[in-house]
Amino acid sequence: MQSRAATFAPVSGTDLLPGRGYNTLTGATGADCVKPSEMVTLASSNRDLMGLSEGTDRASHCTATGQCVEFRLSQVTSAKQLRESLDVDAKASFGFGVFQGDVSARYYKENKFSNNNIYIILNVKVTNMPEVLRKLELTDYARSLLERDDLSGFLDSCGDSFIGGRTTGGEFTAVIKIETSSSENKREIEAKLRASGIGWSASTGVARSLSEINQNNSMTIEMFKKGGIGALPDHADIDSVFNFARNIPIALQSNANPAIYLLTAMEYKTVSNRPRVNTLLRAQNRALNAIAERRDAAYELWGNADFILAHPTQFEPFDTQELELFRSAVNTTVNTLNDAAMLCEESPQTCQLPNINLPTFNFPVRLTPAVPTPMPGPNPTSPTPEAVRLEVIPGFYQIYGYEAVYYFFDDAGFYCRVMDPLIFEKFTGSKTITGVLEDQFEAMKKNRDIVTRNNNNCKWHPLFASYFGLVPVSLKH
Repeated sequence: MQSRAATFAPVSGTDLLPGRGYNTLTGATGADCVKPSEMVTLASSNRDLMGLSEGTDRASHCTATGQCVEFRLSQVTSAKQLRESLDVDAKASFGFGVFQGDVSARYYKENKFSNNNIYIILNVKVTNMPEVLRKLELTDYARSLLERDDLSGFLDSCGDSFIGGRTTGGEFTAVIKIETSSSENKREIEAKLRASGIGWSASTGVARSLSEINQNNSMTIEMFKKGGIGALPDHADIDSVFNFARNIPIALQSNANPAIYLLTAMEYKTVSNRPRVNTLLRAQNRALNAIAERRDAAYELWGNADFILAHPTQFEPFDTQELELFRSAVNTTVNTLNDAAMLCEESPQTCQLPNINLPTFNFPVRLTPAVPTPMPGPNPTSPTPEAVRLEVIPGFYQIYGYEAVYYFFDDAGFYCRVMDPLIFEKFTGSKTITGVLEDQFEAMKKNRDIVTRNNNNCKWHPLFASYFGLVPVSLKH
């Protein structure tokens, strides 16, 4: 049977030497239970060690020198996905052992996920060829514990695994949180991101879309680094963040003294005399994962309650006191789950998920923004042909020498100024207009008009919001 090995990134400055015992449940280190020996570089690629794969949200490759790189850009839609995207496993999320003080875990706990916001994760991992111990042999002390059949003492001193390898490199993660103003605003932003082809292969378009979204929505960027990553870029500059991510492999490749990024925990059955302790904590690890996932769900309820209480006007009327009582009940549940996790750390063999249900609450429905009052104009009941340009505003907005904005009136009585599609494409680099399909866009290029019946949402689109009404705006890049 093939032995299991797991890599993890300890908190910077943690002293973990090869051969030291390690508890996969608590993240605690123990005695030196495997004799030190020469470290050798693996001859094979470390692609499997990193778990690299291709997908719509990621791109990975390994060079001839053995350096492997993975770029990932995706949207997360739950608290659990956010935690996993930050590479925060169960023990790290509770701050156990070598993960005490982990900044990613602290961010996850202090910034409760809310599905009223949008979260984009940008992640880059770079690893060089891993090194492992050439010879694996138990120390006399560890062997003596097993000869006495003292599995409990072995677990306390040596854990269920040992540090058998190390890998240099680094990791960079940016969490981009977009605060939305309504459910419609959230849908439009998500549609814009999907249209840009969210995923690393479309990272340039995504960065441009995020810059445009940032003009009309509150956006925060939190960044984290592990291993040999240098000074972080300016939080406020989206382009700088994406450029920094793209250049990480080059920066690490030129580093003459690469920093240790990952450690490899190996099961004891890889040691020559093969003690059978590798299965002692598997059930307990499953229990701790269940505790962490239950807390993920509680954090999400907490984050949604916080958002509603902070933005009451965005929701239908609700009882503030009842919602605050619900949030307090969720807090109590989180504390109970934290206590259960602490018991796992103190007494690993008794780790189990407590019998506790999450509180429930009927959250108020998020309101749809009111439609602006129509401006004076033709009688809304009078038939107006679709795609008929009622008026071109002379000299209004000159972009690349063209009159870029047209003024429309549709049969619902709404006025809407929208950019000429040819200019829109040249100005934004995108063919996506809310409510307009690709074939309609191509048709509009020919007659230089936009069918307003199919584009009523333009007044809510971030690029078009300022065009609704008669207030001139600047379109300078």
